[in-house]
Amino acid sequence: MNNPNPSDVSEYIEIKYNWYDNRSISCKRRFSILAIFDITLSGFIPFVTLFLSTSIYAQYIIAFMGCLITILSGIQTTFRFYDNWIKYRRIAQELDNLRNINEYDHKLTFEQVNAIIEKENRDWLKLRLDKNQKIHSNN
Repeated sequence: MNNPNPSDVSEYIEIKYNWYDNRSISCKRRFSILAIFDITLSGFIPFVTLFLSTSIYAQYIIAFMGCLITILSGIQTTFRFYDNWIKYRRIAQELDNLRNINEYDHKLTFEQVNAIIEKENRDWLKLRLDKNQKIHSNN
């Protein structure tokens, strides 16, 4: 893109910003929901133990709550909602800053946006390759 049209660059930045902003919001929401359930279940375990001597079902409820906590922690670890929330928020913020500067040099702005996106893609690919190497080295 030799001489990008200013409106094209603005639209391009807006599309990229919206994507990262929406992903950030989604990851934050998922992380928060899982964390709230995790904290709530953990907090109720001591309370339910008070009923161990009076209720036959208390031990099963405690075991079930422990299983749910383990599952929720596994989901948080596997999908890395917190890490992705922070990463997507950082990228969205960088793109937002680019929307407000370089309004006279649209080619530079376009290149900066692409550099941000390419860095994120390289980081993602490196993470995936590292995971695959760990999996294959364990076999």
